[in-house]
Amino acid sequence: GAAAGAGAAGLLYALRSTVDGNDDREISDELLAGAGKGLIYAAIVERVLPGGHPALKGAVAGTAEYFAAPWGGVFSQLQTLSPVRKIPVVSVLLEAGDAEDDPYLAFLLYGVALGVLYGEPGNDSE
Repeated sequence: GAAAGAGAAGLLYALRSTVDGNDDREISDELLAGAGKGLIYAAIVERVLPGGHPALKGAVAGTAEYFAAPWGGVFSQLQTLSPVRKIPVVSVLLEAGDAEDDPYLAFLLYGVALGVLYGEPGNDSE
């Protein structure tokens, strides 16, 4: 989950840098916040979403995060329920940054990328 979250945050950061040309955000902060959101997605959010394609699940999660942003976001609110919160080193990752000013498209793209990178648990091809 953390790797998928960080990967999704890295993709969104690269897209922002390409479009805007001068992203004021630090890549390390974005990757850490993305990793924390990925942990919450893997531990809680993905499990409660109805079946479907991983991109659709991610889009639903990104949309929910967007609408809940004024109250801290879904991922932030769910971090207290996550079992990974009990690990001190990991709990630092769960302090997700403030993205309330981001447009809906940023939330949607992050969610889709997170869903695709996380994939479907238990479907590991060898």
